[in-house]
Amino acid sequence: MNASTQINHDAEVPPPPSDGPVSGAPLIDPATKFPKPPYPDQRQAWPGLACKMHPRPDHGESTYKGSGRLLNRKALITGGDSGMGRAAAIAYAREGADVAINYYPDEEPDAEEVLGLIRQAGRVGVAVPGDIREEKTCQGIVARAARELGGLDILVSNAGRQQAHESILEISSDEFDATMKTNVYAPFCDDDHLRNHAFIWDPPGKAWRLSPLYDVVPHPQVSQERRLHLSVGPEGRSATLTNLFEARGSFGLLKPAAIAVIERVSARVREWRTRLEAAGVSPAQCDLVQTAFRRPRDIGLDHITKDAAAA
Repeated sequence: MNASTQINHDAEVPPPPSDGPVSGAPLIDPATKFPKPPYPDQRQAWPGLACKMHPRPDHGESTYKGSGRLLNRKALITGGDSGMGRAAAIAYAREGADVAINYYPDEEPDAEEVLGLIRQAGRVGVAVPGDIREEKTCQGIVARAARELGGLDILVSNAGRQQAHESILEISSDEFDATMKTNVYAPFCDDDHLRNHAFIWDPPGKAWRLSPLYDVVPHPQVSQERRLHLSVGPEGRSATLTNLFEARGSFGLLKPAAIAVIERVSARVREWRTRLEAAGVSPAQCDLVQTAFRRPRDIGLDHITKDAAAA
């Protein structure tokens, strides 16, 4: 993590949320519930510690309440000491999972806090420190987590490195190398899925399924504009079928093959609601995510098929 802070040695780990009733509790305006800037100017040397930040980041330490959705699962979370990894570790434990967290060795104070919260939730917490830039370290982290937890059901490949500079010219070769090895190489060594995606092995079904706490469905948006993380075609990061189609050469596809793939995927996308409801998702839940699915004709399908017909 990149943190800036002044030290707060008196900070305590918040207890897990109470199981007591909440009916009758006064409503709190969320806009006034959390700290607001301006914050004091704070700086730390890399990798930085959440426990030295002021105000303390909120990872759900005193607010997240589980409901047994991951009961007796066994999870390994890289970068589990702070940020999204810390929030995931707390949530997983309160959902009933035993959790091993990996972290950079210098982040031990933050990791100890997280392990304390995991154990307060009545679950097994395992510390697996290590620098994931090394392939053998990644393999050792996975092996140790599996051994101490008695197996692994969930892997959250979350750890990442980021350091900000005013100009790209200020980035040293060592910093660039460390960032690439952490953010690109490490997930290849410990996971064959994209970073920040989590999957669960389902023994009865003998298949992988999505974790209920890690969402790979696009976040519903009001805006129709979507942006990719990487520039793909002549439209850059624009998430349209026309942009994808123009980049077909990068995927080794000629026009007919590219059109066939787009039409096949588009046909499946049109069926999203039918397939979700067939799997037991309620109509109300479908309504909540419907804006995450765009109609293929709204993002260029008609243009592509017309060109194909003209050819």
